Amino acid sequence: MNIRNFTLVLLLSGLAFAACNKPHPGYEETDSGMFYKFHQQAQEGLKPDSGDRLTLYLRWYTEDSVYYNSKDVGGDINLVMRKPGTPMDVFAMLEMMKTGDSATFIVQPDTFFGGGRNLVPDSIEELFVDLKLSAVKPMSEFLEEQAKDRREKSAEEARRIMAYLNENVSETDTTENGIYIIEHQKTGGKSIESGKVVMLSFKGSLLNGDVFQKMTPEFAYVVGEAPDYPFKWDPVLKRMNPGDKATILLPSSQAMGERGMQGIIPPYSPLVLEIAIHDVLSKEDYQEKELAREGEMRAESDRKMKDYLSKNRISQQPTKSGLVYITLEEGSGPQPQTGDTAMVHYKGYLLSGQVFDSSYDHGKPLQVVIGQGGLIEGWLEAIPMMKEGEKAKIIVPWHLAYGKRKAGPIPAYANLVFEMELVEIK
Repeated sequence: MNIRNFTLVLLLSGLAFAACNKPHPGYEETDSGMFYKFHQQAQEGLKPDSGDRLTLYLRWYTEDSVYYNSKDVGGDINLVMRKPGTPMDVFAMLEMMKTGDSATFIVQPDTFFGGGRNLVPDSIEELFVDLKLSAVKPMSEFLEEQAKDRREKSAEEARRIMAYLNENVSETDTTENGIYIIEHQKTGGKSIESGKVVMLSFKGSLLNGDVFQKMTPEFAYVVGEAPDYPFKWDPVLKRMNPGDKATILLPSSQAMGERGMQGIIPPYSPLVLEIAIHDVLSKEDYQEKELAREGEMRAESDRKMKDYLSKNRISQQPTKSGLVYITLEEGSGPQPQTGDTAMVHYKGYLLSGQVFDSSYDHGKPLQVVIGQGGLIEGWLEAIPMMKEGEKAKIIVPWHLAYGKRKAGPIPAYANLVFEMELVEIK
């Protein structure tokens, strides 16, 4: 073999060796170390600029698991283009693409998620990301389309309101913010002023008669001091008196607006409310009334706790806080320390025996990080007292549970009972 041929063999061998040792054959690499491979590249596609609204398909995964697929949440997603936060985040990828392009990228998870909440296990070193950029729409064009859509939907809503009034109402009064007063049963007296506490209840319906809210229990509302309340009904309330009832129609602009309430009230929905005014109080009188009511409820809750302990012949002395801790089955393992993760199975019920939650129904124990908070005080006190493998029953007075607030099926001032098992400490 002559020297020229020998040199060529060495060169080809080196290239073959380099190809065999390339981390991801078939992929190109950016200066930042991100690998990419285009599956489709459009010749006439638009490149996204900052502020553009993008429509795209997105998936991230490993060779073993798919962690996100936009098809699983309705298909393509929309993003507003911005400058990349890291050299390997989704916006860095989109900077390389045009409409019609599809590609796969290989990145490090921490740079892809931008140092925020990592959405894959820490053990994963490389993440595959599939992207297909379907559309790029300049923000000005998008905003113009949105404005047109609002105008059309607002006009359609106005037509629906007029059709409803013409069909169902012979005479209406209108407030300054556009609410229609369909009916007002007056009792007479002085009108309600701003700053007064109104005790009221209401029932809510859509124009087609569908009820989205049955008549509520009586609750307090401060007139003129609740700007974030969804119903802008203050001009109506100021015309009413204690004992009055009124039926009103709120355009969506004075109710849930263009977004509505997911699954309950569609966007651009006018609402019909039936309002009953039970009482009108000054703030001072209301606070005094509330303190008296809360005192009665606390006393009633304490009485129910004593009756429960007596009826069930529970003689276990409570802790200083008032928690009653009863060991049902001794554990042989250690007690959890601050920073440990405790795996806890539980069943919770009211003193009446009504079960309101159970980890057994969920099919797995609850993970509790000791010292992290986020639990009722009764749990924060009880779990560190347990040993691994221990089963216990705790009786939690209302002030160590959810206090004076209602929580789902749990009433205000409710004493609670939990059967708990410390399955494992991690």
